[in-house]
Amino acid sequence: MSKLKYVEVDVLKPNSLSIIDVARTISELSGVIEVDIVVKEVEHDVEKIHITIHGSNLNNDLLIRHIEAQGCAVHSLDRVIISKK
Repeated sequence: MSKLKYVEVDVLKPNSLSIIDVARTISELSGVIEVDIVVKEVEHDVEKIHITIHGSNLNNDLLIRHIEAQGCAVHSLDRVIISKK
């Protein structure tokens, strides 16, 4: 069975929301091993961030819903890695 191991997501988040809080919240999801967030652009009220998530068996729909529930807008899913191992 194929398992989702790696996801890169382009996200717009409010400046008031810390990337540390976003990363910690995502890290609590089942299957998540590591979360890496890089700020790409800062504007007046928002930041464009790039989130990389490593895991053992990630649920993409749950990840997206969880990110959006924090007040972020997911712009695109930029990269995935799926493995049979």
